[in-house]
Amino acid sequence: PRVHPGTPGLSGATLDFDASHTGGTATLAMAKGTLEFPGVFEDPVIPIDRLSTQLQWKLDNGAMQVQVSKLRFANADAEGEAEAHWRTSDPATSSSRAQHPGVLDLQGKLTRADGTRVFRYLPLDIPQHTRDYVRESVVKGTASTVDFRVRGDLHDMPFMDPKQGEFRIAAKVSDVHYAYVPPSLAAATAAPATPA
Repeated sequence: PRVHPGTPGLSGATLDFDASHTGGTATLAMAKGTLEFPGVFEDPVIPIDRLSTQLQWKLDNGAMQVQVSKLRFANADAEGEAEAHWRTSDPATSSSRAQHPGVLDLQGKLTRADGTRVFRYLPLDIPQHTRDYVRESVVKGTASTVDFRVRGDLHDMPFMDPKQGEFRIAAKVSDVHYAYVPPSLAAATAAPATPA
């Protein structure tokens, strides 16, 4: 079943904004704060050491679009930068037949990432057994360059059909320890002992 995201939130932020009924702009800075994405990640609260970005949004007859520019972020798990554009879906053309969860075009780069924490950022739309496998199988590893891209209607994520969108991650990794068959899977599939 699809997970329905809740209302995102944040704490520990300084915000300078100019807004009206048709849209606005904002500059956001955060130090030792959190971002919250209920219904998106298993653990919805993401600790942030530092974050800065510029935001711009527009409202037009119920449709909305948000532009995220010059996003820079760092926490214990990763450090990087990104740009994003999100807009409500057109119900006439979206397979969701609704405006939400919307259409996202996100691209970014991590300059540092802890491989053992990758599972933490896998969305709930990815099956639990897959997220558990990633958590148990990546025992050690770091990445110095990670390019990522998400493009398409989020209702169709993880985009099994390339015509629907793109979900891509390319990384340069080092010192990786990967348990192809993690301990819990090995124990579950082990043959029962035969009596002697």
